Amino acid sequence: MGTLREFVDQIIEDGIITAEEHQAFTELIHEDGEIDAEESEQISRIFRLVSEGKVRIVDAERDSIDRGDLNDAKAIAIQEDEERRAEAQAKAEALEAERVSEAAAVRRAAIAEVVANVQKEESGQRNSIAEFLERKKQGR
Repeated sequence: MGTLREFVDQIIEDGIITAEEHQAFTELIHEDGEIDAEESEQISRIFRLVSEGKVRIVDAERDSIDRGDLNDAKAIAIQEDEERRAEAQAKAEALEAERVSEAAAVRRAAIAEVVANVQKEESGQRNSIAEFLERKKQGR
């Protein structure tokens, strides 16, 4: 059967879990008498997807299931996944733009500080020149 994760991945891909598969899943979980982190994660995946309607629990055999409904549910799940990814991408891009904007603001502030220091120095030099000329004028 493979790993528990592979088992759950197959259930998710199919969009259904039969009563037999549910029983097998439960037996895998309780096999060693403890629920470890991996088992807990897989239980959470199944419960979340069942509660979201992306995986259905069915009593019927796998072959007798209406695939039309499953295909619709699968298409919806794929669309929602794409929307979540697009939203995550948009958030990442917004954060990057904010980071770039903050970096630009820091650069502008540094430039403004340099300009202010240069202007202050030039003003001091002008004052020194004016004082020198005034003293020279008075000394004549």
